[in-house]
Amino acid sequence: MSFFLSYNSFVLILNEVDKGEGIYMKKKVAYSSILGTVISEEREHRGMNQATASQLCGMTQSTLARVEIGRASTIENMLKISHGFGLDPWQLFKVADDRVKALKDQGYEIEIELPSEKELKDSGDEWITAKTIISRASVVGLTAAGIAIVDGVIPYINKFLKNKKTE
Repeated sequence: MSFFLSYNSFVLILNEVDKGEGIYMKKKVAYSSILGTVISEEREHRGMNQATASQLCGMTQSTLARVEIGRASTIENMLKISHGFGLDPWQLFKVADDRVKALKDQGYEIEIELPSEKELKDSGDEWITAKTIISRASVVGLTAAGIAIVDGVIPYINKFLKNKKTE
């Protein structure tokens, strides 16, 4: 699955938000949400629904759903998912780490853990948790060569390794 991003359609993605008092607040994104977004995109790229992917990975559909929204990102779940998709764990983390760098370069604050639902609700617009926004914002920050991520983890990793050999 691929998608096209134009600059004009990306205007919705902001690094800072005006709280109406002239005070600007950096947007926060949880690493677990970024990792969940990468996993969700990879599952969709492979043409799988959550039920099929969860069986392949040896976990319940509800667990996979929670992983994809950044709520169940345990090392055990990451290992199950990477092995279920035929990937090495480092490959998932490499893609997520590159997305983190792209978001940081745009001024986003990356937090390790996603706050509770109550904390999210109380924080207003401080946190970005929506997969589509995380996906678009992190891809826009990548170089043109890095855009291969929209074609899946393996093409992205292959491009990364090829670029490393030429350095």
